[in-house]
Amino acid sequence: MQDSVREDRTAFGLYDAMCAAARRLTAETAGLAREPDFTARFTVSVGGTGGTVTDAAVRRAAATSARCVHEERAKAPTGAGITGELFCLLYKLFFADVVAEFVRGAVAESVKGAVPVLHVLDPGDHVADWVADQVMEVLPDPCEETQKLAEAVEEAASAAEVVADPLASLADVAYDLIPVAAERALGLVPAAEGGNPDDRHTLAGGSLRRTRVDV
Repeated sequence: MQDSVREDRTAFGLYDAMCAAARRLTAETAGLAREPDFTARFTVSVGGTGGTVTDAAVRRAAATSARCVHEERAKAPTGAGITGELFCLLYKLFFADVVAEFVRGAVAESVKGAVPVLHVLDPGDHVADWVADQVMEVLPDPCEETQKLAEAVEEAASAAEVVADPLASLADVAYDLIPVAAERALGLVPAAEGGNPDDRHTLAGGSLRRTRVDV
């Protein structure tokens, strides 16, 4: 997959579909955050209704990442919206899950068909989950970038705007990071040094359980 996308960025429609869905994520997450059926609404709004293999991977990724964040939100006070930390987690999970679901649906199944024993050796599609873990390590973090922006701002009024509406600022930064995030997720450019390989598994010192959702 990586070689094909490197040779032709339009291969599988993966880069374009990932970017388009991520733009919807940054635009609509805040509005959907207080909906009682957040996961379902997010899946439809971000995942879309396309019928290709890539569209299906994007939709499953939207459902899986939303479910993970919803479970974290359930620990917060009733009626709480989505925090900046959860938004950044959702953003990174989504990109990682798109790649993982594409591997699972379009590649892993083909390998298992050719070598059935792999179904026994890897019943939980651990290869795809491993891929997602690797992608999480190289993705840019909107929270970190927003913090850098706030620190770099020299004018007090501009700095106050960043602090006054943190989620809106995060969404703006996340939107600008979409091309970089997609390129890193697909291995089109080398990642900058850094990143926390444990981001996928822990949040605020607690355990983060990722549950795949079929749609």
